[in-house]
Amino acid sequence: MLVNGFAQRYAITGEALYHNAIQNFWNMLIDHHAYANGSSSGPRPNVVTPTSLTSEHWGVPDHLSNTMTQEIAESCVSHNTQKLTAELFCWNGDPKYADACMNTFYNSTMALQSAKTGAVVYHLPLGSPRTKKFLKDDDFRCCNGTSIEAFAALNTNIYYHNDSTLWVNMYIPSKVNWQARSFSLEQNGNFPTDSVVQFTMRTAEKYWLSLNLLIPDWSKYAELYINNQKQAIDIHPGSYLSLKRVWS
Repeated sequence: MLVNGFAQRYAITGEALYHNAIQNFWNMLIDHHAYANGSSSGPRPNVVTPTSLTSEHWGVPDHLSNTMTQEIAESCVSHNTQKLTAELFCWNGDPKYADACMNTFYNSTMALQSAKTGAVVYHLPLGSPRTKKFLKDDDFRCCNGTSIEAFAALNTNIYYHNDSTLWVNMYIPSKVNWQARSFSLEQNGNFPTDSVVQFTMRTAEKYWLSLNLLIPDWSKYAELYINNQKQAIDIHPGSYLSLKRVWS
């Protein structure tokens, strides 16, 4: 995706032109061309090639119901959109990017590979009676590579940090070691099957830290316990629950 190259250029040069182009592209894609599971791409309205009849294009904004061919939602597009979304989150920490990343991760990325054989899909059709078709071992298409790359990077987009804040954007059993702070955070659970997630924090000494826990846009209720003590919290879907305190 060329726009990912724009993101790298902005990161290096700070040129506002590329920053604005990337944000504008992402807003158009997610708000007007993405399916409910965060994936995108399909037929184009003015067909000029056999491929554009069924796949590999973005069509008319906000008109997705008539695009349900068997070749929509390319794996490549979902994976590269995740890369772009993660980059945008790093720029400003906006929870809308974390929310989009989580949605695409569970509802698109995790559906790209067979748990039994490791085979991957090119497209993720959503219409009825469409079904997934796994690629053969000797298929060497773009989505073979990106799907495998996506599954080799399942540990990304979980945690982010700056000098004083740690963001938790995914509820995936994992452990982060912040060596500069002599600090570690381990989480356990089976989200989203089980809504209970447990965090264990270990520090070498007491210090102040802001811990931001993503409250997904679809979440209407949450409880928080620290050292088994229930905390009074105010929940806003599509935002962060920010815990600012001295930890030990």
